[in-house]
Amino acid sequence: MADRSIDIFADLTNRSFVASAKGGSKSSPFGSPFHQDKLYLNVQPLNVDAAGSANSAPYSIVDAANFALTILITKTDGTTLVGPITTFTPNGLAKLGSLDLNTAAMVTAFSSPSTASIDAYVYFQFDDGANTKITIRGDFAIKRTYITTGTPTELPLPTYMTRDECIALFVRFAGNPPGSSITLPDSTSTYNLILKCNTDGSNASDASN
Repeated sequence: MADRSIDIFADLTNRSFVASAKGGSKSSPFGSPFHQDKLYLNVQPLNVDAAGSANSAPYSIVDAANFALTILITKTDGTTLVGPITTFTPNGLAKLGSLDLNTAAMVTAFSSPSTASIDAYVYFQFDDGANTKITIRGDFAIKRTYITTGTPTELPLPTYMTRDECIALFVRFAGNPPGSSITLPDSTSTYNLILKCNTDGSNASDASN
């Protein structure tokens, strides 16, 4: 799972997300995911290194094992969409975990077909178990997933018709099977005009009631 994870760099000093240990601002820790995505995250906390510089590595790496990590995703009005997520495994000095966005709350949030995306917040809280709790908030958008599981509703009919069924039901102006005829009823269904061709090419059409 580590090779498919998204690297998250959390600046504990400035309470912000950065692009890497060399800095670079980042408002969203993982871009704009879709509402049925499952994200694998490799979270690495950092502290500003007073001896570092923007041209080298302004941050020092912090062992994530020093903190309990909790992640929560909400709508901008505070409604919970995902989490809280508290289960992570060590990955060197980072922590590895997953966010399954396909929750019941997320399904409800996207219940209207007109909802193409939702503005959301993600919260990362680092708790050292003593006196320090550091919360970092990111702003991002969750996009609608248009490829979903299940069998789509068949439109416009509840069942599909085969080619032979279509030939039997509908008049065609070309490509009819050999020997076929076309019956045209009048508006009251009292009389029928049968269009047909003989094998010698003569007209075999007939009117009947």
